[in-house]
Amino acid sequence: MKRINKKDIRSVISWCKKNKVEVYKDCSGKFVIEAEFELAFNRPIINSYKQKYGENWVQIYELAKENKLYLASENNERISTERRYKPKSKASSNFLNEFK
Repeated sequence: MKRINKKDIRSVISWCKKNKVEVYKDCSGKFVIEAEFELAFNRPIINSYKQKYGENWVQIYELAKENKLYLASENNERISTERRYKPKSKASSNFLNEFK
C-alpha cells in the first residue's frame, strides 16, 4: 500500500484492477504476486525508456533499478548518435560537415 501511496485496501484493489494486477485471496488474506506488481508499477517508466532509448531500453532500465544511471552517460553518447539525423543528399551532408 505504501508503494502506490494508498491507505485503504479498497483503493489498492482498485489500483490493481486498473493496472491489470491479479489480487489473490487465501486464508491469510489478500495478496498479489510481486513480479506482477513490479511490472505494473514500472510500466510507465519502461514505456518511456522504450521510446527514448529504443533497443537499448533494457540496459538503461537495469541501471536505473540499481541506481546507477550515471553510468548510462558513457553509453548514452553511443545511443544518442544512433538516433541522430542522417542526411539524404550529398548537399545536406556537405552542409552538416561544415559544422563538425
